[in-house]
Amino acid sequence: MEQDPLKSAWQQATGESGNKQAGDLRAMAGKRSYPVLKGIRRQLTIECLGYAAFLLVYYDFFDGDKRPFFLNALLVAAVAFMLLHNAAGYWVIKDPLQAGSLQQSLQTYLQKLRQYAAVSITSRLLGIAALLIFFMASIHWTSTKYWILAGGLLVLALQLLLLYRIWAGRIKQLGGIVAELGRPE
Repeated sequence: MEQDPLKSAWQQATGESGNKQAGDLRAMAGKRSYPVLKGIRRQLTIECLGYAAFLLVYYDFFDGDKRPFFLNALLVAAVAFMLLHNAAGYWVIKDPLQAGSLQQSLQTYLQKLRQYAAVSITSRLLGIAALLIFFMASIHWTSTKYWILAGGLLVLALQLLLLYRIWAGRIKQLGGIVAELGRPE
């Protein structure tokens, strides 16, 4: 008796060959709409509009005209990097199935997910660093402000640690599925 009903159903659906090809899976997936992708597109659109609005007003609202050019360029580059990161995430998630068997597709997807996780954590760190550098450039520092900065950096470090753990959990879960699919019955 099979413990996992999903695995049992998959084995029954694959028939004698034991393998569904990616084309078959694409055809099955094409019959449904993708509400998750629709939500991701909506979030990406909202974030793009928010970042664009920020870039339109930061020069006047946050005294970008009084700051050196390299700080303005750093801020614009950080925002552009965050936008590219979001778009890359959408493309990674959009088409997880590749040529070959389900296991091969999942292995390829797992590798893409590992790379994207590293980019995700790095982009978050670089984006926050660029924002901090831009906004801290004209501050007159006192001991109280240093303590506030230390507290903020501690919170940011905890958020990055949490983000790392979330990605590690996702990758571990998918890795377990890939390993389980690779085991002979």
